[in-house]
Amino acid sequence: MNQKEQCPFCKSTTQKYLKKILSTANNKTYSLYECDNCALTYYSPLIFENIYSNYSIQWQENKNLDPINYWTKELVKYFKKHGPKLDNKKILDVGASDCASFFVLRDKFKIKSKNYYALDIDKKALQYGKAHGIKNTLNLRIDNHLPKKLQNNFDIVLATEVIEHQIDPQKFFTNIFKLLNSDGLLIITAPNKDRIFSRKREFPTDIPPHHFLKLSQKFFKKNFNLLYIKTFNDLDAGYKKTAKTISILLFKNKKYWLICIPIVPLAKIFRKVSKNHGTRLLVVIKKP
Repeated sequence: MNQKEQCPFCKSTTQKYLKKILSTANNKTYSLYECDNCALTYYSPLIFENIYSNYSIQWQENKNLDPINYWTKELVKYFKKHGPKLDNKKILDVGASDCASFFVLRDKFKIKSKNYYALDIDKKALQYGKAHGIKNTLNLRIDNHLPKKLQNNFDIVLATEVIEHQIDPQKFFTNIFKLLNSDGLLIITAPNKDRIFSRKREFPTDIPPHHFLKLSQKFFKKNFNLLYIKTFNDLDAGYKKTAKTISILLFKNKKYWLICIPIVPLAKIFRKVSKNHGTRLLVVIKKP
């Protein structure tokens, strides 16, 4: 046990030290811990580096890409089967990037631009959304000043592929919950810590300065009032793409993808029958 290291979520000092890892993105070494109290796994030191300013536009500049990414597809499934009607809901999209989720939800559920607020630290991405009809673009950070700046009670806060980037998850959740109305929902997608191969090999973007937190069903079930939680997969792609992903996981290089082709059918079958090892989590949290 390391009594000096403090969990960034529950502030407990009873942590399990797991390992050290060198990030190829910045050539810095990080330590990985797991909190005995809240079940959060996280890297230390928790020092944010703004690698996202004008980082990328998700899909609109490449006509060959699917305009609906895998986590947005899962959102659509959730709202169709389980979620509330969205026609008059006020929605805050945290980490909205180029507002891709809005365009999909608008087409699927007729949400209105006036009810959608896009928040991101990437100015270039927000400019794309604004140029395509998004009126409420917010180039702001998630901090203690955010609730006062917005002064809005939202019905839904979307945080897709966002929480794993946070260096202060306690502050993140506290401030997000302040933005929700009394019946509001926080809807999260994030990488699943318990996914297949996660203990064998991580992608470079799964470690700092990209991802600081590793989330599991156990963490969310232990600490929040959940309405819905499930795992889903992001590797339902073609054989070549999936084989390249497996090659990276096994050999740290995609060039061996050809010899990984025989593994693809087994991986797809295992993902379908597995209940806990999907690559991503979808979590719907009620406001406390």
